[in-house]
Parts: sequence; structure tokens; C-alpha cells
Amino acid sequence: MSDPLWPNCNSVMLYDSNAGWAVGPSPDPASNSWLQATPQNLRGYLKELQTRWPTDKMFISEFGFDEPFENDRTEMYQITEDATTTNYFMTNLGEVLLAIHEDGIPLMGTFSWGMIDNAEWNYGLEPKFGIQHVNYSTLERTYKRAAYALSEFFHAHLTTNSTV
Repeated sequence: MSDPLWPNCNSVMLYDSNAGWAVGPSPDPASNSWLQATPQNLRGYLKELQTRWPTDKMFISEFGFDEPFENDRTEMYQITEDATTTNYFMTNLGEVLLAIHEDGIPLMGTFSWGMIDNAEWNYGLEPKFGIQHVNYSTLERTYKRAAYALSEFFHAHLTTNSTV
């Protein structure tokens, strides 16, 4: 409780102060500016959690990224090409696999945020976190690249005896 950042006890870093580079790809400006993709930190966080609070089962309750400027796109081929979000998921899941297989982290599952584009807290419909695009006029849903990448990833890495 003596930490000056209490109760958070952390400091948001948007850039490396030694080099001036962003810590990771930036999200849509319509959402919080703190939400940057930092998969290079995930494995260390999982190891630290296991060290502090040892467990035999761990889950990542939600992780996701809002595609920059997706709300400005009008053509479906542009909307479904969510390369930044796809990269976010694949690099984080790569770190998850390393944590499981090299560090022995008992990670039993992950949950993506979100399945569909939705109203996002104080930011409304503009930031797009979904792996499916929702046409709010017709309610038609269209899979984005990230949905296919996640499907392919889990198909390749899950077996009946696997724990990813």
C-alpha cells in the first residue's frame, strides 16, 4: 500500500523511453490509448502469476484488440482484413505456447474478446474488437481474417490430449 501507484501498482508505458519506440502496435484511436499490443510481455506475466500464486490450472479470461480505423472502412474486403488484430492474436498465442511448453505454465484455455463487434463501454460502436463484423442495419455477421486465423491455430494445436 506504500507504492505511490496504489491501488494499481503499475505504470502504463506507451513507448520505450530509451528509444522512443511504441511498446507495440496501437489500437484504434477511438478507444483507450493505453491499449497497445504487447505480446512480448505475456509470457513473463504468466510466469510471474504462477510464481506468486501457484496453481494447477490457469485461464486467460479475455484478450483482444480493436482494429485501427476499421470504423472508417466501407468495403467489406477492407473490413474483414483485420491484419493488426490477426497479428495480435497469433503473436499472443505464440507466447502462450512457449509459456506452456517451455515454462511449464498450466494454462488450460484462453477466451477472445470479442466474438462480435459490439458496444464498447464508453466508446460505443466505433472501436471494433470482434472477430466477426456486424452490420447493425441487417444484423448480418461476416467473419474477419482473425476468426479464420484463430480457427486454423486451434485446429493445428489442439488434440484430444492437448491443453491449449
